[in-house]
Formats: sequence, C-alpha cells, structure tokens
Amino acid sequence: NLPTILALKNRTLQQILILEGLGHFATSLGSNFQLFLVSTLFPLLEKSNNPNPNLQAQSYDSLHKLCTSLKYNSIHNLIHDNADYVTNVISLQLFQECTSQPALDVLQAVFRNSSCKLLPLLEDSVSYLLKSIRFYHSHDESVILLPTLVVISNQLFKWQPVVDITDTTSDHSIQNLIQEYEEYLEFYFPQERDNMDSKDAESSENTRTESLESTMCINIIDSVSYYLNFPTAKITTFALRITTNCILALSSELNHTLPILHRIWPQFISCVRTNSPLILISP
Repeated sequence: NLPTILALKNRTLQQILILEGLGHFATSLGSNFQLFLVSTLFPLLEKSNNPNPNLQAQSYDSLHKLCTSLKYNSIHNLIHDNADYVTNVISLQLFQECTSQPALDVLQAVFRNSSCKLLPLLEDSVSYLLKSIRFYHSHDESVILLPTLVVISNQLFKWQPVVDITDTTSDHSIQNLIQEYEEYLEFYFPQERDNMDSKDAESSENTRTESLESTMCINIIDSVSYYLNFPTAKITTFALRITTNCILALSSELNHTLPILHRIWPQFISCVRTNSPLILISP
C-alpha cells in the first residue's frame, strides 16, 4: 500500500529530524543541557535499539554529542552516572505494562552499553521481566519478551572473566606457601590464627553476596526452560540461545552449572528429539 509506505517514511524522517535536533541542542547549550538530560536520555536510548539503521545511527550520533557537551568520556559513562533515573523508569513501565516496548528497548540498550557494576540497579527490572515471562506463555507476549533476555544473557556471558586453567603450577606453589604460613601461625600464634579464620569467614560471606550474576543466570534459565518445548520454532530458538548464554556464563562455577543442567535436562532432551525443522542462519 503506497500511502502506508509513504506515511512510514515520513514518520521515520520526522523521528530522525527530532533526534538530530536534540544533538544540536546539546551542542549549542553545552553544560547547560544538563537541565534537559533526564527527559532526553530515555528516548535517545530507546531509539538506539530501533531496528531501523537510520534511526539507530542518528540516536547514537546525538548521544555522542550529548556526551561531548556534558563532558562524559563515553556513552558507557553517561549511562553509569544516570543509571538510577533510567532503571527507575524501566522498572516503573514494566510494572505497569510488562510488554512495554520502549522499556524493553531501553533495557537492552543499557545492557549493551554498561558493565556488571550496574546489575544491582538492573535487578528489579530483570525481575519484572522474568515474572512476566513465567506468567505469559502465549506466542505474542513471548516474541516481545524473549529477545530482551537474549541480549541480557549474552551480556552476562561477555561480562564473565576469562579463567586460564592451563597453568596450575603457580597456584600450587601459592597454596603451599599459604599452608605453611597457617601452620606457623597455628603453632606460634594461635590467637592470630583465630583472627584469620574470622576474616576468612567474612570474606566468604562477601563472596556469597557478590554472586548476583550467577543468581540472575539461574533465574533466567529457570524462567525460559518452559519454552524449550514450545511448539513454535522461533520461540524455541530464543530459549536455546538464552539457555546457552547463561550456561556459558556459569561454566566456571560447577556448583551452579550441574544442578541447573539436571533441572532442565528433560526439557532439553525433548527439544533435541523433536521432529520440527529448524533453520539456522549463520551470522
């Protein structure tokens, strides 16, 4: 339909001009644009995740101009310094409407342009998303919600540190030194050894509280396991990608990986044995 196509082109052009205008306003006002940052950042991040490449490119261009005007080194730093506002709006919109596309687009943009340091602020937004996925099992809602989890799981995998387990000689030597030092303290300074034990207990408690990435991965796998047997191949593919990313993110923690694999194994086997044709598109 030609009028419909023209209307879509005009609407896209209008949005591009608005995004370009925001960038020019930021350049003209300089540091005074800080007054308008709160009302500008959310729509710019939303359009940065738009499938239209022209809208996406223009939103990133305006974001870079905004960073230059407000003395931010990168979009990454801009999001980190204003994450409390952005995450609050995301959580509020997802609470009101779980399939809010603007909130989902901004959530994807924040994950793509931030680091694991923001996970405590993003935890509520991800929780609302997972609750919605557990509640809605229809095709329409799943197609909207699952792509966001693909982005989140992919970033959780990328944020995991690379562990080199090939060279263990240095680790053994360090462990021997620690053991000798503990034996020395236990023999000559038993009270000091007790102090060390208490410090070790505190550090282990801190380690347990800092495993937010692992907890989020486990919750995501539990939430999408139902979709491994979904009748639609597109939904099943989403679920497989999400599960794969989360398992890879947990690969260095066998105490988490093995139990979660045991839980999803029946659904995974059913998914593998299905006779439905599956098309894989190479990147």
